[in-house]
Amino acid sequence: MGVWAENSTGTNESVIIENSSFHDIDDTSVITFGGNLSATAKGNTMQAGGYQVQWFSAGSVTTNVINGGFGGVRAGGPVTVSGNTIANQIYGIVPSAGVTATSNKISNASVAGIYDFGGGNTYKVNTITKTKVGIEFNCNSPTVTSNTINDATTGLDNVPSSFNGANSFNNVVTLRTDGCGSAPTSPNAPHSGPMLAPAR
Repeated sequence: MGVWAENSTGTNESVIIENSSFHDIDDTSVITFGGNLSATAKGNTMQAGGYQVQWFSAGSVTTNVINGGFGGVRAGGPVTVSGNTIANQIYGIVPSAGVTATSNKISNASVAGIYDFGGGNTYKVNTITKTKVGIEFNCNSPTVTSNTINDATTGLDNVPSSFNGANSFNNVVTLRTDGCGSAPTSPNAPHSGPMLAPAR
């Protein structure tokens, strides 16, 4: 790990991780844990082998340059993920409950730019380019609006029939797929617990 920030005590704590360079790391550049921790990661460059960021505390992940590895940002809120440049992963952003992702630039995600795990997430004004799936809903109901998806096989995948958010699509083969009678599980779905990079 590059930085592991955790607080399991009853006292609220905070940490800021900024303007740092993370590289030559087997697993994760920055990982946070704890209901009484408020953390900020901003202005960093990250290039690790697993998920670049694993975020399980309150706070924000902003204006970072995140490149390579298994996934870009894996997050469970309440957290804001905004203004990041995320490129060359299998998954760009993997949110669970309480994540707001706005104004991120995600490119070259081989499976999905954003892969939703449910829990009231919000995705707005993100630009997702060159990916198999722009946003994977997994039959959940996040708020998804004003995103631009360019050069994708599928723009929005496994979308509930009630969804009516307005997004922009360019060079997308299939704009939207439904089929949410039962929620599918991708064979390549991200690990449900803390993800560690495979041993080399």
